[in-house]
Amino acid sequence: MKFVEPIAFTDPVAARRLVEIASTMEAVQDGRIFIELVNQPFLDAGAAPGQFRSALARDRTGLTLAP
Repeated sequence: MKFVEPIAFTDPVAARRLVEIASTMEAVQDGRIFIELVNQPFLDAGAAPGQFRSALARDRTGLTLAP
């Protein structure tokens, strides 16, 4: 018996999807991209807002939130 529904974007899958989306964006300045251009497609794909931040934490390619 399952008590919870499976989550579409588990941490490794979310990080992979986040990198796929980010790699299609064009850098604006110093190799940076606008986070809004990545965030919206990620959420439209079915991910939850909390999964966005956890995907950034698990990402190993260097995507980070600028302060």
